[in-house]
Amino acid sequence: TIQARQAIVLIAHERGFWSDPYRISAEGTFYFPAVAIDPQGKVWIAWSEYANGRWSVRVRFWDRGALGTTEEASDASPVNLQPAIAALPSGEIYVAWQAAAGGRFDIRGRSRRNGAWSPAETISRGGTHEFRPALAVDSSGLLWAAWDRADGSGYQAIVRYRGEKGWAAEAAAFSPREDTRVPQVAADP
Repeated sequence: TIQARQAIVLIAHERGFWSDPYRISAEGTFYFPAVAIDPQGKVWIAWSEYANGRWSVRVRFWDRGALGTTEEASDASPVNLQPAIAALPSGEIYVAWQAAAGGRFDIRGRSRRNGAWSPAETISRGGTHEFRPALAVDSSGLLWAAWDRADGSGYQAIVRYRGEKGWAAEAAAFSPREDTRVPQVAADP
């Protein structure tokens, strides 16, 4: 057997110097780390991890040298990849990822509030293959999500936001003829 030797590490710039690496994960098979900083200054790290025959999305925080517990954000799907993570002004942490479901990939998401995870939800509504989510939070606290949609003829960037009343309708950011890939989303502070 081949043993993977990958690990997620964090290096912090503290008092004018770079720290020694903080090990966020144990050794294993990991991909796609993503990072967000909450209003209290905690650094939240999400990544995809392969263990026990499935890919899961894991989350952990680093707080000025102290590490929180590693938690699973994904649901029971056997393949959960490409996490994105955002920290909202309220202290909520939101994680989105692509999950295998019914022979295709959907974009799933989940909130962490007051130390507890909400049930996972499907953010994408396209019924086709959905890939590579990206998240951002604007100055009013709206959570924005963007991802790729593959419909067999090309890729299209899809955008959606979540406000007080839940998720708004999806919007195509470009024409399907543009064949856009790997969308990113950012918001004015």
